Amino acid sequence: MTKRISVLFFLIVLISSNLIFSQEKINKNEQKKHIKLNKIVELVIDGEMPEEDVPFSLFGPKIRSLKEIMDLIEKMKNDESVSGILLKVKSCDFGWAKVQELISSLEDFKSSGKKIYTHVDEWLFTKEYLLACVGNKINMVSSAE
Repeated sequence: MTKRISVLFFLIVLISSNLIFSQEKINKNEQKKHIKLNKIVELVIDGEMPEEDVPFSLFGPKIRSLKEIMDLIEKMKNDESVSGILLKVKSCDFGWAKVQELISSLEDFKSSGKKIYTHVDEWLFTKEYLLACVGNKINMVSSAE
């Protein structure tokens, strides 16, 4: 009799612990569905920027084209896990038309409700200044003023 009671008690404990653990697992899965990742993607504008994609670079890092950067901004605009861009403006060794294209692409990104945070390390010329002004917030090192 006591053996039956202890086996029955063991089964009840086993079943209830399984229910508790499965409920915790369901709750964790539901929480994961509701969590939004808030990534801020760093975008550095420095140097030259060709119109079309450059397949490779023999010396130094690969140079991103205007098309690549604009496609990247569009992709970040539609990515729910990205909440903003950290825009680092250093130098714009390209023309005014490309600056305007970048500004309109960044403005389109902002129209989705996402933020652009601009960081400036050094003194800016007119093109760099206009590009930096797209940001919702601008962080400028005191030596860059």
